[in-house]
Amino acid sequence: MGNTAHSFAAAADAPACLPPERAAALLADLRLAHQDLLGALGGLEALTSHPEPDAGRYPGARWRLSLASRKRRQLTSAACAELLPVAPPVEAEAIERLRRDEASRLRETAAHIHAWPTANVSADWAGYCAASLLVRRSMRARIAAEQAALYPLLEHFARGGV
Repeated sequence: MGNTAHSFAAAADAPACLPPERAAALLADLRLAHQDLLGALGGLEALTSHPEPDAGRYPGARWRLSLASRKRRQLTSAACAELLPVAPPVEAEAIERLRRDEASRLRETAAHIHAWPTANVSADWAGYCAASLLVRRSMRARIAAEQAALYPLLEHFARGGV
């Protein structure tokens, strides 16, 4: 993504702005959602580092991850919807890319959940750990992409930028 301040200064037809209070609230909520999701990813990572499944703990860890992911997805969707009409073209492209990528990530997540019900996890712990690692890497990459695309814009508007 380009330099946000430069992109706004270069925009010939200055876009409407996102109110600073709303931008600041979205930014704070999204940062918290990312932090919560990273924590949930870490919790599942710790469990999958064990040689055997902890049947009393991993279903709860998966549930926490699911809830944190849903919250992140809702906030990202809201941020994208509010930023897209006011973002300069380069940043708008990055936002559109995030929106498109989310649909394929949802399908991947659904396929993973379908392939790994609790009985399958217990029956093939090593296979689940390997599959879970790939999903966790994908989720971390997604968080990094959201931070790179959304945080600078939200910070810009939170400071009162237009």
